[in-house]
Amino acid sequence: MIITEGKDYKEFDLFADYKPHEKQRAFHRSTARIKCCAAGVRGGKTYAGAREFVRKVYTDRAEKKGRLNYWIVAPTYALTDIAKEELFDILGAEIEDPKTSPLVKSWNGAKLRLVLKGNIYIEFKSAEKPETLVARGLDGVWIDEAGRCAAVTWANLRARIADRQGWALFTTTPMGKNWFYEEVYSLGLAGSENKQEDYASFHWTTADNTAIPALKKEMEIAKKVLPLRYFQRDWEASFEVFAGQIYDEFRREIHVITKDKLPTRFKTVIAGKDWGFAENHPGVTLVLGQSESGKWYLIEEVVETRQLLDWWVETDKALMEKYNIEYFYADPSEPEHIEYYRREDMPIMEAKNAVAPGIQSVAMMLHPIDGKPSLYILDSCYNSIKEIEGYHYKEDRFGNIKEEPEKVDDHTCDALRYALHTHLTTFEPEIFDMDVWG
Repeated sequence: MIITEGKDYKEFDLFADYKPHEKQRAFHRSTARIKCCAAGVRGGKTYAGAREFVRKVYTDRAEKKGRLNYWIVAPTYALTDIAKEELFDILGAEIEDPKTSPLVKSWNGAKLRLVLKGNIYIEFKSAEKPETLVARGLDGVWIDEAGRCAAVTWANLRARIADRQGWALFTTTPMGKNWFYEEVYSLGLAGSENKQEDYASFHWTTADNTAIPALKKEMEIAKKVLPLRYFQRDWEASFEVFAGQIYDEFRREIHVITKDKLPTRFKTVIAGKDWGFAENHPGVTLVLGQSESGKWYLIEEVVETRQLLDWWVETDKALMEKYNIEYFYADPSEPEHIEYYRREDMPIMEAKNAVAPGIQSVAMMLHPIDGKPSLYILDSCYNSIKEIEGYHYKEDRFGNIKEEPEKVDDHTCDALRYALHTHLTTFEPEIFDMDVWG
């Protein structure tokens, strides 16, 4: 990015030496107003965040009049030093004397306030007392290590950018599915029920930082010496830090697709059904299509509570006509429901209900071979995506994992294994070792 401001300073190329890796380039390309980056240690998240911050500041300067105000926020004042060093490096400013930069007008070390030529004010703030993050309206804010900040931090900062329609950047190592994941990151995530158009979220691991080849070896060493949950969080930037996740190969960036990525036609369409009525046990129908290449796609979900059987018959008939569904594979625990569907001329079959083999069938479809799985999920299937991510095994009172799924929020997972396992072992048994899969 070349800055030119005739009366204040000469032409200055800010990013002459910056060679972003592929994931960083995607982060910079996004035009979303709220951008989030969750990345592994030394993955270059703060490095990219600082450069995106500067790029957006000078883009604002070219488009807006008057004084511009920005904050850079971190969990503590000590951690703002990391962001400050990156920013000063971009500007060509010395830490001891920032005015060595042709872009800097003044620096107040006591107030941590940087003024750039062009009437641009940047302040460094700590989130240790988030109630103090008030008052001034902002044109933009960058929150580094956002996952370590208190939940109220963003609530206060969002109000600061509202009146000036400012922007926000978040860079962090994940700290589990805390407020940052729920209130910010998920809003920019493909396949989230609450996806917002002006949010975009990006993820990369330490190994994605190809600018430092030695990191791959460092990552291998860390994997050996760190407890798994810390390795996954810090190096793989995983939000899934609990033990016992059943479909641990599921990744939104691999398995979740948008409508334009669907095949133009399906050679086979089936549905999985889990009967239910109560608030904590909804009824489910999942529609899956198989492409000519053999890949499977979850293309529609219906998840409803307090609906009677007649409503489900009419709903499933409409789905059958819409997609030309060949079979509904249903939970066999309600034989009277299945018989009712048959009287209504619905093509329904009792599903094979052995849990472990069913889970293995789904896991086979999710497993990427050369980076490509055999099962994809349309991003509008919010409930299925959320339940797959949360589907986990029980623990005994000693904390040992039992090979038995926790029976909570698993209804789309049940419907998925009813459909895939029953269909594949019935009509495509050659891809299974039947002694193992059952």
